[in-house]
Amino acid sequence: MARWRFRTRLPMAAMAAVAVISTMTAAGPGATAAPAAVQGPDKPTIRYTEYGIPHIIASNWEGLGTGYGYAAAKDNNCTLAQTYPMVDAQLSRYLGPDGMASPGEQQNTTTNLNSDIYFQRINDNRVVERLIDQPAPNGPEPAVKEAIRGYVQGYNRYLTETGVGNITDPACRGAAWVRPITELDVYRHAHAEIIMGTADPLLNGEVTAVPPGASAAAAPPTASPEQTAKKIRDAMAVGRQKSMGSNALAVGSQGVSGGTSMMLANPHFPWQGKNRMWQSQLTIPGKINVTGGSLLGFPALNIGHNDNVAWSHTVATVAPFGLFDVQVDPLNPTDYLVDGAWQKMTSQQVSVDVLNKDGSLGKVTRTLWATRYGPITSSVQGISLPWVVSAHAVRDVNMDNLRALNTWFHLDQATDVHDVVNTRETTEGVPFFNTVASDRKGNALYADIQATPNITDEHAPSCLTATGWRLPGRCAPRSCS
Repeated sequence: MARWRFRTRLPMAAMAAVAVISTMTAAGPGATAAPAAVQGPDKPTIRYTEYGIPHIIASNWEGLGTGYGYAAAKDNNCTLAQTYPMVDAQLSRYLGPDGMASPGEQQNTTTNLNSDIYFQRINDNRVVERLIDQPAPNGPEPAVKEAIRGYVQGYNRYLTETGVGNITDPACRGAAWVRPITELDVYRHAHAEIIMGTADPLLNGEVTAVPPGASAAAAPPTASPEQTAKKIRDAMAVGRQKSMGSNALAVGSQGVSGGTSMMLANPHFPWQGKNRMWQSQLTIPGKINVTGGSLLGFPALNIGHNDNVAWSHTVATVAPFGLFDVQVDPLNPTDYLVDGAWQKMTSQQVSVDVLNKDGSLGKVTRTLWATRYGPITSSVQGISLPWVVSAHAVRDVNMDNLRALNTWFHLDQATDVHDVVNTRETTEGVPFFNTVASDRKGNALYADIQATPNITDEHAPSCLTATGWRLPGRCAPRSCS
């Protein structure tokens, strides 16, 4: 376990001097030989500027994670503390089934019960555990595992030292859902952030889809596939306008007078909730020195700059999921057609604990359905998809993505924009973001390299898509993945 120390706020001028010396050492002549002689502190150290920005320095990844976890818990305890029961499917247990949860990009988009059913299915299927066990690049790299191990130590140490009953924020002071966390909690939280681009349009439909009765199966569909696809496209376009988006501007040497490059990052993530970005500086002398913002609970920076490169992200227009229209048997609507042969859908019983109004604990169980293409959904972006002569299955391209952790650890250490591109291409972890970057060499970059539905140019004409969207409509099941 890493030892560490905590320093209170320093004057901004003193902190700025430390940062400048570090930058000049890394960027100056002969810097390649300097890092070997530089040693980090024997204990992780947190220093605050007068504007409340934590600057964390350590000698290794575990120590860096420890300092980050402690500072994150100190500054954001109630927000983080409520996120962990969400990904552990326990909101209904502690806060009741009718409260509002925020599993996606937007806030308060579904009930605690629907959120719990959604995450409990993921947990029952051991999705995150299987990803953790995979070797890199699909699973987390050693540095990621070390930092997350440290993060848990730091977070829990703050909670132990402070005590749940002494948390300054009344929103969670003494709450039963504020508890020590495990490494699995942190990975589940990271995975939830990676799939949040599909949670808002898909979650409610996935956890409420039920097969029709005999009379419903005999009824004709209420809309044609083309009409339904148009409704989905229009709804997603409106959703994009109301949801998160960002601006970024990178200028290379040809556009800068008297310099090499410039970078403007203007993320439009919310000011409250689990998607609020938190600023910090992370330093392991000779290995990493990066400053910027991260989503709460990520022991890495998602947007920022180091000594050589700056980068930011904007929300991309690609829909990070595929929607499959499968024909069902009118007499047996849980049978669906694949290449001329009937196959049976799989059913899964999902149960969660629920706090009753009298204070007792009950249990709610739902049956969720899935095809070989993915879960059945009864709606997308609020547009109803009746389960009649056909059903609709969805495949989230990020459901098996924990690679994003590796991506951002590498971006934090990038040396130029070419390194940024190489990181995105080799890790393939960015879930639904463009990347804009500039470097000390005078290069500027825009890249849209991310996880997307696998639709070939040959197959695209059979999919009901619209200009500007890869897959916001319906696609014939054969060949799409």
